[in-house]
Amino acid sequence: MKGNRERRKYALRCPVAILGDGVSGRAAARLASSLGSSVKTFAENGALFGPKEARWAKLVVTSPGFPKDHPWLQLAESTGCSVIGELDFASIVWPGEIIAVTGSNGKTSVTKFLTKVLREYGIKAFATGNIGYPLSAAVIEHASSSAVAICEVSSFQAETLQLLRPSSVLWTSFSEDHLDRHANLHEYFEAKANLARRTSPDRLFLGEGVMQAAKSMGRHYLRGFDWQSATIHSDEEIPEDSPFSLGPQSGNYSLVRAFCRERGLPDDLVRRVAREFDLPDHRFSEPIKVDEISFWNDSKATNFGAAVAACGHFAKKAFWIGGGQPKGGNLEVFCHRLKDIVQRAYLIGSSAPDMLSHFARIGTPAQSFACLGDAVRAAFQEAGRKADIVFSPGFASFDQFANYEDRGKSFERAVLNLKKPEKQLIRSNMA
Repeated sequence: MKGNRERRKYALRCPVAILGDGVSGRAAARLASSLGSSVKTFAENGALFGPKEARWAKLVVTSPGFPKDHPWLQLAESTGCSVIGELDFASIVWPGEIIAVTGSNGKTSVTKFLTKVLREYGIKAFATGNIGYPLSAAVIEHASSSAVAICEVSSFQAETLQLLRPSSVLWTSFSEDHLDRHANLHEYFEAKANLARRTSPDRLFLGEGVMQAAKSMGRHYLRGFDWQSATIHSDEEIPEDSPFSLGPQSGNYSLVRAFCRERGLPDDLVRRVAREFDLPDHRFSEPIKVDEISFWNDSKATNFGAAVAACGHFAKKAFWIGGGQPKGGNLEVFCHRLKDIVQRAYLIGSSAPDMLSHFARIGTPAQSFACLGDAVRAAFQEAGRKADIVFSPGFASFDQFANYEDRGKSFERAVLNLKKPEKQLIRSNMA
């Protein structure tokens, strides 16, 4: 595609098949209709996409939930349809700048933090993409040549990108994740790297650990702006009264600050916004206190790296509540990484039996529970005084909950239930 005119023409007034009727699929259908296209939506629990539908469509826009080898995508390609993801489709007609954010952990925090900084500076910025507000919806509601889209990009979205050309990319972190979708760790890395390669190397900001991962896997081609050496100042301290002072979040602050310095935004602005910033719900932040016990809600931690980072934050070993629906990855290595940073493990979900076996072999006390509430109560009864109980599951939530938000709310309800007088009496009698 050359130039905006050709790119817009690609999206205009042709039959468009939308695969997926979730949030991104519905937004893509609205956008295609607004452009004058004839639109039909297909979903595995609704209207099915077959040879007749493939012959009708000229363009197929797919939701991130469809893997590359899905039969519908193969059918569309074999029939001669152009197949692109929702993010690519929306980028064709977004008239302003796009700044992309990706990473195994921290991408939602960075997306929202950077958006708030830019807004405070007077830039019309919008957080969009994988955070639950598709770029297609932003095009309909906020499109302007002066607007900036801060777009969170998942590996599912990144792996198929063909058209998106972000002005900058911030890649927060890299660790095992989504290996139930990607064949191996290298394929997962390449999905992220497909986004990174779509911007100039001097506009690629790599978080701590990303370069190390690239080197360890032989991906020496990945180069980015060396902000860690180019932005050394005497005032490097992260504001203590901000959520970024917590260990797992410090790298996210440094990455955004580096980007803003390169962009010419003042450090004072970044620090002020950091002090006022609230992390996304169910992300490692301020704990709920019951007696002298601190309960940390990190339900958004859906991979091994996030869980290890959360548990490793404390000087004393934490009491860890975790488990859920497996997403691939080396479970034995994960349990070994937790061995030196957790005192006891309280396990839930379908991953619990396997983890219980691994912990037994390495000598980490562990117990499995039928429900999260039972795990919370057991940890509370056994933790003693001035302890940290960390709910950082490390797995997907869908075996027992609707999503990680539902899981996080369930954890908070269980903790708050401990504050009821009868619960306190039970604990004091057991002490």
